[in-house]
This record gives sequence, structure tokens and C-alpha cells, in this order.
Amino acid sequence: MNYVITNGTLYIGNKGGACKQNEAKIFTTKKAADNFFKSSISKPLRNLNFKVEETELEPPSSNINAQYFDVDVNALQTDINNLSAKLNVLKGNKDWLLDMESEVDKEISDIMHFIEFYNFSASDGYKLCKALKDLRLRRRKIKNELELINIVNTQSLSNVASGQTNKAIDNLNDKKYTPRVLQELFDHKNINSIISKTCVSEQD
Repeated sequence: MNYVITNGTLYIGNKGGACKQNEAKIFTTKKAADNFFKSSISKPLRNLNFKVEETELEPPSSNINAQYFDVDVNALQTDINNLSAKLNVLKGNKDWLLDMESEVDKEISDIMHFIEFYNFSASDGYKLCKALKDLRLRRRKIKNELELINIVNTQSLSNVASGQTNKAIDNLNDKKYTPRVLQELFDHKNINSIISKTCVSEQD
């Protein structure tokens, strides 16, 4: 049973003032109605014979109920535990990845110094270039995973919920290198032009 405060003609509304029936404040317990009557109704209104009465009126429906979706808490906890385990594995890989990055950098340095100090055939030059490319691709993969760990460590739960974290991860695969000097090499892939330019510079 619900309760209202009324004098038979007027009702008390949410703000403690007199109103029509359709604007009446509905209480679900008599105690709540009594407390409101004592604390929120002015003395002049009390003199108009207002009192707490039972009613068949129902509180207005709330929009919140229309937006409610049932959540399986057990399933949610399982998902959180699974995610936590994967994130811990990812973070645990950091030291290993840093060691691998260092090793790859050393290999790249060795090849670059070999190219600097020794002569080699065109065939060997191709093999050296191919080895450098493979090492750079390995290095990029390691760098991306290290950056992924950094994203995981710095993103908030709200960023995860809004999709910002996934967007940041997607951006790892969209990175582009900005040339510092040889812009024409990246614009036109004109390798012969670049080789000619560097050779001329050496002769000068």
C-alpha cells in the first residue's frame, strides 16, 4: 500500500507545497510519509487539515528502469579474471622484450659496421640488405609489443569502456615514418637517384 498527504481536496507535492492529485508525492511507507509531513510541510498547510492517508495511486514510472539491463555477475568476474591473467602475462614479457630489442640492435649494428668497413659483391649486398630488412621488421614487432604494454599500463577503465584503448592499439599498425632528409626516396621510391646523389657527394 502507498501513502499520500492530503486534506481530501489538495495533495502535498515533492517540494512540500499543495498541488493536484496528479502531482502528489507518493510514499511507499507510512513512516516516510510521516517524516515528510513533520519536516517539509509548513504550519499554514498543516492548519488546512492535511494528514497521511493510504492511497491506490502508484509512483510515476522511472526512465531508469527502462534503461536497465541484467548483468551476469559471475560471467563478468570470469571475464575480468581472464583479462587480468592475460595482462599479467603481457606485462611479464616486458623484460624479455627489452633484452630482445637490445640483441636485435646489436645485430643491426654489426651488419652496418660490416658494410662500412668491408667490400662485398652485389649478391652479398642484396643478402645484407635483406638481413637488415628482416631485423628491422623483428625490431618493429618488438617495439609495437612494448608500446602495447605501455598502453595497457596507462589506460583507465573509462578509456577501455569508451573504446579509446582499442583505438590506441589499432594505431600501432598505422604508424608511418617521416623522412628526415631523403624525402624523394619515400615519395617516388627512386633509389637510383638517391644512390647517384650520395656517390656524387663522396666524390666532392
